[in-house]
Amino acid sequence: PTGAQNIHGPTLILGGDTDSGTPNFEDDYDVVPTPVIFLIKSGTGHVPCARNNLEPWTAWMRWQLYGETKWKADFFTGGKYCNAPWDSCESKGW
Repeated sequence: PTGAQNIHGPTLILGGDTDSGTPNFEDDYDVVPTPVIFLIKSGTGHVPCARNNLEPWTAWMRWQLYGETKWKADFFTGGKYCNAPWDSCESKGW
């Protein structure tokens, strides 16, 4: 992890099961000192992870930037991004 320990606010990390960056994201997740959510999507590589995940990014921004708490549950156990096609849904610090 390079710099993840210096993050100062709630963080969302999105990776893919075939994304070359996901091992680095796993290390980042371990050291982020703020509330963090880490999602891994099945069948997704590096570029598709960025291009095909506008929905969770938008939900995250609406929750974090606009205070629309109705999106919060989607990121935790049983939520939209914790079920298929998402392979992994982890959080800490909440």
